[in-house]
Amino acid sequence: MYHKIRIFIFTLFFFTLNAQTIFELQKLKDFAKTYGVIRYFHPSDEAASIDWNYFASYGVEKISQSKNQKEFEAELKNLFQPVAPSVTFTTTLYNWNTTPSLHPVFWIHNGLGIDNIKVRKDYTSKRFNKETASKNESRYVYINIKPIHFQSDIKITYEAKSSNSAASFAYANIYTEGNEKPLFQTHQYEPITSIEWQQKELLISNHLSINRINFGLLSSKLGSEFRNVKLWLLNDTKEWITSPLPPFTNEEWKANNTETILERYDSGFRFKDTTVNDTKTYDINWDKYVKLDLSNNISLSIPTVVYSDKNSTLPISDQQQLKRIQTSLKQQPFNKNIAFANVIICWNIFKHFYPYQDVVKVNWDSVLETALKDAYDDTNEYDNYLTLSRFLSNFNDGHMSVSYQGLSEKRKYAPGISVRYRNNILVVKNVKPDLKDIQKGDIITAVNGIPTVKYMDSLQHYLSGSKHFREWNSSLTLLRGTLNSNLNLNLKAGKTIALTRNIEFVPNVDFYTRDDVTKAQEINKETYYVNMDKLSEEEMEAEVSNIRKYKNLIIDLRGYPRTDQKHRLLNYLLPIADSTKWLCSKQIYLPDFKYYKETCNGHRLRKFISDNPLKINTVLLVDERSVSNAEMFSQTVKHYKLATIIGRPTAGANGNRNDINLLNGFQISFTGMKVTNPDGTLFHAVGVIPDILVNETPDDIKSGKDIYMEKALEFFRTKK
Repeated sequence: MYHKIRIFIFTLFFFTLNAQTIFELQKLKDFAKTYGVIRYFHPSDEAASIDWNYFASYGVEKISQSKNQKEFEAELKNLFQPVAPSVTFTTTLYNWNTTPSLHPVFWIHNGLGIDNIKVRKDYTSKRFNKETASKNESRYVYINIKPIHFQSDIKITYEAKSSNSAASFAYANIYTEGNEKPLFQTHQYEPITSIEWQQKELLISNHLSINRINFGLLSSKLGSEFRNVKLWLLNDTKEWITSPLPPFTNEEWKANNTETILERYDSGFRFKDTTVNDTKTYDINWDKYVKLDLSNNISLSIPTVVYSDKNSTLPISDQQQLKRIQTSLKQQPFNKNIAFANVIICWNIFKHFYPYQDVVKVNWDSVLETALKDAYDDTNEYDNYLTLSRFLSNFNDGHMSVSYQGLSEKRKYAPGISVRYRNNILVVKNVKPDLKDIQKGDIITAVNGIPTVKYMDSLQHYLSGSKHFREWNSSLTLLRGTLNSNLNLNLKAGKTIALTRNIEFVPNVDFYTRDDVTKAQEINKETYYVNMDKLSEEEMEAEVSNIRKYKNLIIDLRGYPRTDQKHRLLNYLLPIADSTKWLCSKQIYLPDFKYYKETCNGHRLRKFISDNPLKINTVLLVDERSVSNAEMFSQTVKHYKLATIIGRPTAGANGNRNDINLLNGFQISFTGMKVTNPDGTLFHAVGVIPDILVNETPDDIKSGKDIYMEKALEFFRTKK
């Protein structure tokens, strides 16, 4: 990890007791609190019509221009009144004269289903009696063509206008001769969000022979429209010429699925909104208003239930003011407003939707203030990545992480060693053959001139999860960096060695993260071994007949079952239906979990229960690398006593991950549902505790011993 050396130059004038500087920070905090409640819990049509991520940076910019309290309060109203016309900036409540012709509208959040990167059935957000809000329900139109010129740069120009601040953009795949992977370009991170027509140009540099061009036009909401789409090729004289495209009335332009209905005309098309809003009744037994108290005696009354006629929610805001805001929301290059806005969005997501608030005690005002202070110093995306990472570390969630475009290049390479960090000792786990001055089992006492414990502790300030998972994660973070960057190590043996990061990490991930890549094998005449980290579901099914030939079975789950996430073996180990309820989803109606409903289930991944279950002595190997889906298997095994568990505590981060888009290509991930152990005891940041603990020493590593396997075999011997 590159350390963000925060030289707080502005400490002298921003974080001192200067009234103006305190005022700047307080404005951001007040805006953050108002933003989250209105964005996620105020259900007006106007609020649903804007891009709230862009609104966050726009709002930060506008309030930063206010010079005193009076100007700030006026700007707060200017920002929120057009998108939330029934919000009052007093303790007086807005009242609807409800009649049978009006029906209630309110948010129902199953977890958080807004701005998700992937569609997950566990996480949805919708306005009751209105449309769903998920941007994942994207629809697109695409075409496959062969251009007249077969070797050229490509340019696609188009116009689009977006319905209700949808994200509308083009993408293109260029398939070239001799390459399986296409050249890909997209405006996903610079979409058109305006309700007015805007033009964009998508450019793909290419010097190879083109076999096929696949490109499409995508929008995240119905009602958006595209027109004047042109494909351009570069001729021999370096002039752009158009390549003919069929009219949009031609069926060569295909919709992504049969549910996507198009209004086509020759030069364009519109995604037709066929939503039917059949009004429903609902027993509303929670507060219909949230009173929000801000600094300097500012009070807001924010309705969480509004009323709508057959056309729109009421009251209807000033449309000119709403349009002013809608047309101002757009992509910006990274700047301080983006840095603050990403913090504000994150803070609100976790404050209102993080399911472990009764386990992880957070002082919300304090963590917001700290993150905003950190963001003040962010001059680029990597700075903001560190600010957000440090913020996430407050939640001890092994699923939590931040990424952005460009981060992979900063973490792409590693030196030719792997390491483990446990009990304040950093040990070399494996070494590439070309390195002669360092060997397995060597103890590292300093990194880049800093004592190991101090260095590793500094890395863990930017990681989230249990203590043991942070230790594991920090050992990987230590290694990764840019191409040909250096890592200087002091060894206990007295050597100092300079290593170069020149090996791509991802293609060599097994070298850096795994002890054994064997899929399955006979250990001895009585014992068989299967590796859940490496066997696919189909391969595991094929191994069942082999397993039946042995008396003992070792299941290795020191990793993650990437290709067997339904746990095929469990069908043969657990001969009864699972009746436990320990994976819990929250249906959230009010901010700060003031009103929610909870639904819990057990292991839901099994496809069948075998009528010929395995009757075999079984050991399950786990450690801190066993995370998420691996823990679901481990928790079930422990609860039903299906095996003796040997190793170290698992990561303590189970429950489906939720991945959310922020601004400028930033993304965050977190655990979206609450998980306990099947017996109801604490699991988060604790993990599955083995029946037999293993303490791997540097001498074990040096000698090449797999102490986990040795403990398993010893267990079988003593069990006789």
